[in-house]
Amino acid sequence: MTPTSRSANGTWSLVGGGSEEGESPHEAIVRELREETGLVLDVVTPFTWAETPGPCVTEKRIQVFVAPRWAGERHGDDR
Repeated sequence: MTPTSRSANGTWSLVGGGSEEGESPHEAIVRELREETGLVLDVVTPFTWAETPGPCVTEKRIQVFVAPRWAGERHGDDR
């Protein structure tokens, strides 16, 4: 997946967000990708954890998922 947007200071933002109350990590990543990119996933598999230093990160580790296929038309900020 490519970054979804670039901020005014030139840094890139990946699809992200958190789980809503009662939502599993799988449900959260499927929802976030649909909301932020327009892509619909049917299979999502946990892949690894990544360290995430940076000024806008509330957690210092994020879980990375793999999706081998998707549907939908990608949308987002292509600056």
